[in-house]
Amino acid sequence: MPCRTRDLQPYIGCLGRASVIVGCRRRREGYNPLMLMNAWLYPHIVFGLFGLRLRDVNWICLYNGPMLRDIRLTQSGIPMLTEILVRLRDHGATFLEVDVEMTARASGVPSAARLRVMCNTLLGLLRLWSEWRFEKERAL
Repeated sequence: MPCRTRDLQPYIGCLGRASVIVGCRRRREGYNPLMLMNAWLYPHIVFGLFGLRLRDVNWICLYNGPMLRDIRLTQSGIPMLTEILVRLRDHGATFLEVDVEMTARASGVPSAARLRVMCNTLLGLLRLWSEWRFEKERAL
């Protein structure tokens, strides 16, 4: 589904107010109970591991381009979105959360609720946490 101009309005209205504008879904359209539980739990895990308190770490964000180019990424898939936010925060980024609407998926099957994807996501997040902690300790 193509992006509609009205979908960008919450982001555009915040340009210049923060390094990262984080879109927070008001409602999770088309989510089943397992997906809703994951959507609630994941930001809590991210906060526990990295101290990053954001309501929605896996949605559309608007990043400061030069800051984004200055960070090194090691993850792929779902954990990469968290890695971007953590590394930008550590690089001095500021965050502003904006409420956005989510359009339900028109076709296809969401993969985030598959056990294999959930396990890979958690393992990737734990790998990131291990790397991140090692980097922090080495910097001391």
